[in-house]
Amino acid sequence: MVAVNRAYNKTHHIPRLVWGGKGRYASGLEVGDKVVMNGRVQSREYEKKLETGEVVIRTAYEVSVARIYKETE
Repeated sequence: MVAVNRAYNKTHHIPRLVWGGKGRYASGLEVGDKVVMNGRVQSREYEKKLETGEVVIRTAYEVSVARIYKETE
């Protein structure tokens, strides 16, 4: 997950997909590290079963990462 800080002390957590060597690099990052990522936002639909038994279609958004590196301050 990538945390994106927003105004008024709000944060969005966005799932990200990182494969291969980039994935190994990302697995070494610590919580709170600032990173720069290039990639694309993609969406997919999935079915969610509610407590009532009703099935609804939802959309999930995630970032498919092409490049990632730790930001130097």
